[in-house]
Amino acid sequence: MADGVINHDAGPYLGVSNRVNWYEYKARLMKFLGMNTFSRDLLEFGHNQWWDSGPYGGNTWVYQSDNLSLRSLWADTITMLERYELNVMQYYEYAGSIGSAGLGKQKRALPLTRTDAYTHISWAEGSRADLTDPDTLADFKKMLDLTVVQYATRKKFAGVWLRPRSSQMPIGFADATLARFATEANGGVGVTRAQLQADSALRQRYYDWWMLERRAFIDGVTDYLRAKNVGNDVVTLFTSDATEPGRSHPTNGDAMIAENPAPWLALGMKVMGLDRALSEDRQLNTLRLPRSTWGGWEWQHADPWSDPQNYVNDAKGAPTYTFNHAYTVGRPGALNAFRSGAGLAMVRHSALNGEHDDGGL
Repeated sequence: MADGVINHDAGPYLGVSNRVNWYEYKARLMKFLGMNTFSRDLLEFGHNQWWDSGPYGGNTWVYQSDNLSLRSLWADTITMLERYELNVMQYYEYAGSIGSAGLGKQKRALPLTRTDAYTHISWAEGSRADLTDPDTLADFKKMLDLTVVQYATRKKFAGVWLRPRSSQMPIGFADATLARFATEANGGVGVTRAQLQADSALRQRYYDWWMLERRAFIDGVTDYLRAKNVGNDVVTLFTSDATEPGRSHPTNGDAMIAENPAPWLALGMKVMGLDRALSEDRQLNTLRLPRSTWGGWEWQHADPWSDPQNYVNDAKGAPTYTFNHAYTVGRPGALNAFRSGAGLAMVRHSALNGEHDDGGL
């Protein structure tokens, strides 16, 4: 993110005299460490991170900086990266386009039991996209045009990485979404939100349909990049875990996991032994189960669970596996469950301002 380093105007608070140098330092370090793929965020909580949205409407479509040097920072970074043998896979926290007439502001996805918001995180509820809506893929394709396609002859792109934050690409229950479900997966029979609330079997069938729609969206991103000659081997990574430190298990999620629980139990802590956490496939189940919720909010819909079983033979998309502590990587079967036709993608989640100074991912 590096917000405090590069987003100030010239002066004592700007960390580098040339903003591109900040990313060149990273490129040099990557080469030294033997890494081969450069990535940075181009959408942060849905907001433009220094690329030019002008060709598709500028601030009407996606708000952008008035500072021209910031507006061109992604283009200038690509020019710098041409000097390094690094692939590129940039990162998007997509919530629909955020501009004065952007798709995200229309909030076409709605919660099941309410109409205002999915969660109490008010600043994350301003924009959202319904990935079952064809307009959503069309909207994101325009972003790909401006951040990937136009540079494909200059740099090797490994693909793109999507990671919506909470409520940005939620499971939606708007009338238009329900109509698509009725047509595509319910034999043309319409459903209501009240029916979905009351009928758990119908609701599960709706979830199953939505998950396949999400895979179709992800594959559609890859199909577009390949059709635009970005590369025949590009893939789309998708992180459905919107948390910073990694998800907690919906049951006893507050229990600490320790190799030797006895000292912690003596202190009155909730503790689970490492062996038990591994034998119960705790991390795999954490990622595949709906999030717990409270207070009438819909966290389970705001941050939908992973469905790696739908990608086993998918060579276009790969759901990412969350890892950090020992219990998250001690079961080969858990990792293999996330292996798609495109391979295994894993992302280490760290608590902000916690284990590592850089925080985040």
